[in-house]
Amino acid sequence: KTHSGRKVYQCEYCEYSTTDASGFKRHVISIHTKDYPHRCEYCKKGFRRPSEKNQHIMRH
Repeated sequence: KTHSGRKVYQCEYCEYSTTDASGFKRHVISIHTKDYPHRCEYCKKGFRRPSEKNQHIMRH
């Protein structure tokens, strides 16, 4: 925790750390695991957000 009591999220793959939980999750997925939760049903490409997936599907 920081001196203000906020939890620090430390990346297990590199030296990145933050107190922002969503930013931490985004970092791990986009930089290390590539485990995007929203998949295109046509080509299986993964996206972080449903809106990104929907925009991609319109191009098929």
